[in-house]
Amino acid sequence: SFTTNMCLNMAKQHWVPVTKTWRLNERHYGALQGYNKDTAYQTLNIDQELVMEMRRSYATRPPPMDDDHPYWHGNDRRYSKLSKEQLERSRAESLKDAAERIMPFFNSVIVPSLREGNRCLVVSHANTIRTLIKQIDNISDQDIKQLSIPTGIPLIYRLDKNMKPVDPNCELEFRYMVQPKGYTWATSRQHGFHGVYLGDLERLQDIQNKRDATSRWWQRMILRKISKQLSEEDIDDCHLCFYSRHMKKHKDILETKHIWYKLMMKMKNPEF
Repeated sequence: SFTTNMCLNMAKQHWVPVTKTWRLNERHYGALQGYNKDTAYQTLNIDQELVMEMRRSYATRPPPMDDDHPYWHGNDRRYSKLSKEQLERSRAESLKDAAERIMPFFNSVIVPSLREGNRCLVVSHANTIRTLIKQIDNISDQDIKQLSIPTGIPLIYRLDKNMKPVDPNCELEFRYMVQPKGYTWATSRQHGFHGVYLGDLERLQDIQNKRDATSRWWQRMILRKISKQLSEEDIDDCHLCFYSRHMKKHKDILETKHIWYKLMMKMKNPEF
């Protein structure tokens, strides 16, 4: 609400009605709520890859939150009107679960307002915005995993009379806005993204660089884990490899092909 009020103050439009709803809340991470995303696997003793899958995949749900969790919202009076089923479902959410919570509000409140000719400002959290983008642009379950939303950067969508996104390259005023540069902070047109970010290009590039560094850290973590999981049986399966023929006595030596093979096997899993 602070961000909403600040935007209305800057625009000198304090009179514009504001609708608040729990349906635009951030995705609920269940037992992971409140933990650092890069160290939660250590604190909760959860597999690193599983944590990454729960964070980035579309349908994987984290462990549910118990009543004794410090962030349990079941006793918060703001959620007293939720049904028992809604409260239970909010104990942990995948991005798919979040979409089932968010889209009824979008279709019943935002869309009718747009059809009346209004311009709607949606102030929410990253995963909520990701969900709306996925639905508006019809982005696939696989491609949405790569989409990251920068904090505090305005994002504009223009919809036609059928509530389909208009190509921003066809709109004259968009020529003077920040041009899309990639698939994380501005996304690629080839994946169907039609939004336009407004803001300083250097700031957006700095956000992109930090996200790239985080992605590389996760990639290194996955490769280290795959290396540790390689067994003698995995290596013996490749009878023609250099290791099997010449380096059997050196147990700490692995050929790149072994890691590559394991990685390719994992990549056949859509969630990975």
